Amino acid sequence: MGAEVAVLLGVSAGMLALAALVGSWLQRRAERLEETWRTVAQQHQLQLTLDGRASRIGEWSSDVQRELKGEVDGVAVRLTVEDAPMASEKFMTYGEVLLEPPIQTRLQVRLKGLLRGGVWTVLEGPDIKTGDADFDRTFDVRGDDPARVTAALGPEVRAALMAVAAFATGVEVHKERVVWWTRAESGDPQTLSARVVATAHVGRAFAASAQGGRVFLPEGEGVDVGVDVGVDVEVGERRR
Repeated sequence: MGAEVAVLLGVSAGMLALAALVGSWLQRRAERLEETWRTVAQQHQLQLTLDGRASRIGEWSSDVQRELKGEVDGVAVRLTVEDAPMASEKFMTYGEVLLEPPIQTRLQVRLKGLLRGGVWTVLEGPDIKTGDADFDRTFDVRGDDPARVTAALGPEVRAALMAVAAFATGVEVHKERVVWWTRAESGDPQTLSARVVATAHVGRAFAASAQGGRVFLPEGEGVDVGVDVGVDVEVGERRR
């Protein structure tokens, strides 16, 4: 009996030690992530909100852990980390950019194979092809007026959306905003900053498309458009 008690005490002590180690690791991770978000907030002069005091972006998430909000080069952007809607996922990172002016035609755009999204359970309207093979393989596009939808999704817009699709689990284009989300944490300032800038770039691309202009990315902003969709995107004095 004494030996059994000793074994049980040893197991209990080991479990307590393991729990302490895990708790310490989680605390360090939380502190590192918070410092990452503070760094990026300062870098882009964004407002940082912690501890669930912000409004959510995700349709089914329940609590906002962190939020970055403000303007990047005149574009209103917001990124949040929220409790995930599924027990198997701890957190979801969401990004949102407000479109100004709003898209002037009814359309639905989202990643192919997306099982759950923010607004639509079923895509409505005819399947629209933009003529951009990579984009058409990546996104479902629907709308009432194919010509106007295709015009709204110009080359710079498609390039910007493809850049977001490279890191996002889901992307949806709404009339007045674009939303993306990913299960992956933005664990370092460079990654999080790149996602902030990529989000803003989507808004700038839509605005430039609406005005018939071009997108201009200041050199060194850290956005890697990353997908060759057959369009030149101006970066500093260079073109790529």
